[in-house]
Amino acid sequence: MLSVVRFLVNGPDNYVDGVISLDLDSAVLLAEWGVEDDGPGPLFLINRDGRVLSCGDAARIDTRLPAELALSLYENRLWQEGSSCYISRTVDHSDWLLFMELPDAWGLENTRSILTTMLGMIALACIFGMTAVFIISGVLTNRLMTLTMTIENSSIRTTLPDVLSFRIQEEKGEHAETAVLIRAYNHMLERISTLSAENAHMAVRESRYRMEALRLQINSHFLYNALASIKGYIEMNDAPTASSLLMELAEFFKRSLDKGGVCIALREEIEIVRTYLNIQRLVYEGIFDYQIEVPGPLAGTLIPKFLLQPIVENAVVHGVTERREGGRIFLCAFEQDDMICICVEDNGPGFGGKTPWTLDGRQDKGRGLGIGTDNVAMRLKLYFGSRARLRFENLPQGGGRVVIELPCGGISQKEAQAYDQDSSGG
Repeated sequence: MLSVVRFLVNGPDNYVDGVISLDLDSAVLLAEWGVEDDGPGPLFLINRDGRVLSCGDAARIDTRLPAELALSLYENRLWQEGSSCYISRTVDHSDWLLFMELPDAWGLENTRSILTTMLGMIALACIFGMTAVFIISGVLTNRLMTLTMTIENSSIRTTLPDVLSFRIQEEKGEHAETAVLIRAYNHMLERISTLSAENAHMAVRESRYRMEALRLQINSHFLYNALASIKGYIEMNDAPTASSLLMELAEFFKRSLDKGGVCIALREEIEIVRTYLNIQRLVYEGIFDYQIEVPGPLAGTLIPKFLLQPIVENAVVHGVTERREGGRIFLCAFEQDDMICICVEDNGPGFGGKTPWTLDGRQDKGRGLGIGTDNVAMRLKLYFGSRARLRFENLPQGGGRVVIELPCGGISQKEAQAYDQDSSGG
């Protein structure tokens, strides 16, 4: 409680008319400043001259504060001078001022409390921020991991028939950055699919053109020899042999010039080969024999047209014709380890040197194998990819073997129709 007593003076003679006493409840004043209890220091009531009107310490009443300090307290609600801190407030409708001198311990305690509160708030903000970052980054990371794994899975495939199956569905509320990546990735897949389909169509057409060129090459390759042989048999008055050779030649051209599809059944390819071998036996006057063994279940397998004829031609021209007699060609087909193996063997000079194992037709050039075999290798890769192989072997007893390995089932009817459509430009 602050108490102030003042005389009421009147007139030039300073006649005292009475006394006025004011009691100020310090608790109310402290509550106005937000200070609880009795406060950390003494409470003063001063006038503008710095005179102490009331104070809890009676010894300091009627003393004066330094003028500079009094002025500073009137001008600033919070003032620090040296190691002392003051908090002040003017009394309404008067020139009085209430102030309290705060001890250093109280300032340190409150500063510590404020700092503790601020540090707590900063810690909470950091925890909240880190949690938010972790959640957001987790969502982004999971989506990016999905995108990365999908790209990795799609990149290790050897063929691209179903590349669009690797599309990533954009989720509702997707983050902008992730959505942009997903849309770009899906667009890339669509472009790859389109280009892959166009490339496949072009490859099939190229295969058809190569097959046509190969057919023309085959026709021109031995036509002259066949006609010359027919002429020779006629001149020798061997009409039956000349007639047989002429009929076989007509049958061969009928089959080889057929404008059918790019895929035919194995049995039809075998008939083309058989007709070709019959003609060559007559041309080379029986210096070789041949044997063909193809099981019935495999006879209907669809394969690229003219797949075997170039291999058989090499066996004749670069194999058995190197012998004067006793030449032998053996053609067979069988299943092994989910593959169809078609073998062409001859007892000629073999391949010479180290037997090549290739798919691209780069075989032993010393034997003279070239365009025809390369064409076979190219079409195997086109129609079957890495699932087919073209293998060359030297036989222990002499001679050579060419093995064509195809996936069981060969080319499906649906694939054959698509190849025929692509090759015709549809």
